Amino acid sequence: MSGYGHKHFPNCSCKQCRFIKLRDQVNHRRCGQNSGQAQAQGQAQGQIDKLSNIGNPTINIGVDGSGVDSTSTRSSAFRAVSTESVAVPVDEVIKVFYQEEQFDLRGEYNSNNSVFIPRRDGVYLIQGQISFAPENFDTDYRVRVDIRINGNPYEAADNDFWGTGVENSNAAQVSTILNLEAGDQVEIYMESSIAGELLSFTPGFNTPFFAAARFPSPDR
Repeated sequence: MSGYGHKHFPNCSCKQCRFIKLRDQVNHRRCGQNSGQAQAQGQAQGQIDKLSNIGNPTINIGVDGSGVDSTSTRSSAFRAVSTESVAVPVDEVIKVFYQEEQFDLRGEYNSNNSVFIPRRDGVYLIQGQISFAPENFDTDYRVRVDIRINGNPYEAADNDFWGTGVENSNAAQVSTILNLEAGDQVEIYMESSIAGELLSFTPGFNTPFFAAARFPSPDR
């Protein structure tokens, strides 16, 4: 401690050196207390955080492990129904329109042209259903419904009906699971071997609908 003119400060017993040593001891104790308090507070906060997360796990939405933008956990689904009856010519493929959107979680369905366009690659459940009434209920006929991807037929289902004179509409549905890419255009088409009418949505009676839902695909 050259400032005080002492060469052997630790062994000096003068009043001034004793004061300096006492001051250093007090500061050392304070430093130890602060460090201990900080450590105890950190441990307590860690316990509080663990308790607060029980039953409420953290879910990161928007960024995957590589830092790349990801919305794999965000829901994607819609459902729409037909609100207008449409005449169906014999043996002619026509597009089916579903004008009323019941819900659309990500804004992927266009009710103006009845096209579903997924925003993200993934595995989707696609369903299309029609309610068809033939012009002659005594005539046997076949009705076909198909899913088209980017204008190309992809999945189809048909039903054969035998004319019995019972004037009930017939529901025909196509359903499949597809691996779609973002931007794909999904539509529903139909064809009948007899002229008739596509009926509008009537809850409990006629249920023409178009729907899709994306399965969780965390790797996509």
